[in-house]
Amino acid sequence: MKAAKGAGIYALRCTANGKIYVGRTCNFKRRLAAHVCGLRRGSHVNLHLQRAWLLYGEESFTFDVVEAVEDANARREREAVLARALGALDPSTGFNLKDPGTDLPEMLDPPKPEGAELPPPGEAPAPTPARRSAPSLSDETRQKMSKVRKGKPKSAETRLRMEVSAEQRKGGCSFNWDHVNAIRKAYTNSLYHRQGGIALLARHLELPYNKVYKIVILSRWSDGTSGDSPEPFQGGYLHVIAGPMYASKSTELLRLLGRAKGEGREVLCVKPELDTRRDLSRVTTHSGRQMDAVRVGSSRELLSLVGERGVSVLGIDETQFFDKDLPEVCETLTREGVDIYACGVNLDYKGRPFGVMPILMAQADSIDHRVAFCTQCGHPATRSFRVPAHDQGEQVQVGSNGVYEARCRLHWHPGQM
Repeated sequence: MKAAKGAGIYALRCTANGKIYVGRTCNFKRRLAAHVCGLRRGSHVNLHLQRAWLLYGEESFTFDVVEAVEDANARREREAVLARALGALDPSTGFNLKDPGTDLPEMLDPPKPEGAELPPPGEAPAPTPARRSAPSLSDETRQKMSKVRKGKPKSAETRLRMEVSAEQRKGGCSFNWDHVNAIRKAYTNSLYHRQGGIALLARHLELPYNKVYKIVILSRWSDGTSGDSPEPFQGGYLHVIAGPMYASKSTELLRLLGRAKGEGREVLCVKPELDTRRDLSRVTTHSGRQMDAVRVGSSRELLSLVGERGVSVLGIDETQFFDKDLPEVCETLTREGVDIYACGVNLDYKGRPFGVMPILMAQADSIDHRVAFCTQCGHPATRSFRVPAHDQGEQVQVGSNGVYEARCRLHWHPGQM
């Protein structure tokens, strides 16, 4: 999607379901970039637009300039007229949450639940006195220190404490560890466990979105430690990301691998040869995020790949398609100190355990069980539904948009398959 500079009314259309979002802007290019950024991150304030983006993918959306209008008051009036004329206010044909012709939204944020309260800001810490410069170290000592630290990244808890403390020392910020605990406590409410939930939490707590997002993301995955232990596991560890189709499993996998790259670790991402969707040489998410990947025919190939490349972090996409040797291979690699992130569908379209996923989940050091949104009612979905028109009767059938849907228990019916 591309847009030129200019002011006026625009339309964001989903070609897959025919729905439309109408808005106004003083700069088409900047507004398009803001929409795409929020949708790719899964934090767009319009939940209906976000769900369609995750379900149908970025390639199903188009951005069009409907009318160029320079005057701000005229833009407001034309937005209201065109939103009604194009059906953007009708839930069956549009994504708009409120009528531009009124100041009252038709769909308000859910009320703030109990426990989503922010403590009063603490006093800014006293400035830290300057430290003496450390005596110079010999090259031999530096090499020894580097060897000891290599492959032992700080825990998420430690990194978060360091960031909060550094921010306070740098700018005298009133944001402190009590605010971090308040955000974590509020996030335990299931109201915020959905696309756009972090943005809703930020509005309820009246805090900047970037602070809330960082704390939630760092706290969402527990590394199994208490306190600030720098070595959470002996050897490597296995983290499994499981859930139905369209649950942002691959997005979370790429986020974890990107974080490991940022720590200077050697990362390898692999995918099974059976997965022929989209780009064969990359892992591509429904939100458009990508990472280079190696296609693997059998689990045993991972042993040689990891050894040849000196990999310390291994990411496995579409784990359910791998052969039965994968659990044994993962056990071998973790004993050698390799950290493994594996994501996959835990139940097939008939609700049966899928491939090696149940064994890996039993062996895992930590599990991130994710949910999607039901295409029928919008509630949390834990099942993958195969559209009957595309059902070939086999458990393994590679497909995406149009072949599978995410559904809740109420709208998932194995008898229809």
